[in-house]
Amino acid sequence: MGDNNMSVKNNPRVVWVELLRILACLIVIGRHVFANSAKSDSFSYALIWSLVSDGVTIFWFISGFFLYGEEFSYKSKLKHLLTGIIIPMVIFNVFSIGLDHLASGKPLFCTDDIFTELYCLLTFNQPIRCFHLWFLNIYILLIICSPLINAAVSYLDTNRKRENIFLAITASLLFINDLTLNSAMNFSFHGAGGLIPAVLLTICGHIIYRRLPEAKTEYAAAGVIGVVFINIVRSLMQITLARSSPDYEDHILFWYALPSVFAAICLTVAVSRIRFSDTGKVSSAIRFLSSLTLYIYLTHFVIIDILDNTGVTQRIKDIFLNKDYSIFAGYGLYTLTESIAVFILTAALSLLIKMAAGAVRASIRRCFSHT
Repeated sequence: MGDNNMSVKNNPRVVWVELLRILACLIVIGRHVFANSAKSDSFSYALIWSLVSDGVTIFWFISGFFLYGEEFSYKSKLKHLLTGIIIPMVIFNVFSIGLDHLASGKPLFCTDDIFTELYCLLTFNQPIRCFHLWFLNIYILLIICSPLINAAVSYLDTNRKRENIFLAITASLLFINDLTLNSAMNFSFHGAGGLIPAVLLTICGHIIYRRLPEAKTEYAAAGVIGVVFINIVRSLMQITLARSSPDYEDHILFWYALPSVFAAICLTVAVSRIRFSDTGKVSSAIRFLSSLTLYIYLTHFVIIDILDNTGVTQRIKDIFLNKDYSIFAGYGLYTLTESIAVFILTAALSLLIKMAAGAVRASIRRCFSHT
């Protein structure tokens, strides 16, 4: 049975994992889309905000699925990091600066701005223009440190009790940090403040992936119920905290908050129980879309800006937010419609980018083959 085969060696692109990756990408887009809507202190608004808050946590889990283990190769990780992450990331930054200057009437490529942005990337600070690339910054740090992390994971793998102790300690740290509204651990979106929770979550993802074969098919329904329950509770917490503390900054929704971890675990379990045929058309389509998620992540803000500037976003808002829909239905339908539109358009753009990159690589190979 190919769909629930947990061996990466036998099935390097497990279909349900690729589906989970697509869902995480949609959730991230949904968060960025929903952030453009008018704020409200209602429960319905808080619930939607919660539902689109766990994409990054899921991405860290997925990274942990495949990053560590007996077949770990630091050389291959670094090679993939350079060719698959850093080069596309740098190219995107350069072009985003050019587009920004083109829109503002500045010189197309200002070397000072380019060097400033690249300096932020190379020093693992938050990008100035492309803030959403913080995830890749932390991922780069994670890969650099991965031999040490893999050694720790190998130690945990030999004893289930050690894994349980690690999970309990991680949950306790996150719980204490949540109680103090992130003042205890001071987690962040860059540097060590981002690397530490990323390490914890990827190790949790590794442990979860190893134990998923033990989960029964019936756990899918329990996972869905868990997602709904956790987000309802988190929404109530969000409202209470926002009303009681004027300095509250959505800490309970961040990717390193314990409710986000629990919700991501529930969704992971639910999706992992879906049955797929490894050779079916649906599986092929899922794998194809999943192969575009890096480029979708890089470029989705470009599409969001285009939809905003062309008035498409406002038209979608007019359809759902200015009618007789309830707050939950109106904001939910707007977020879902806009997110799917952004995903489809960004997937098309990503496909063109991949085709262009493939053509460039082929041309370079031909040039070197004739020399």
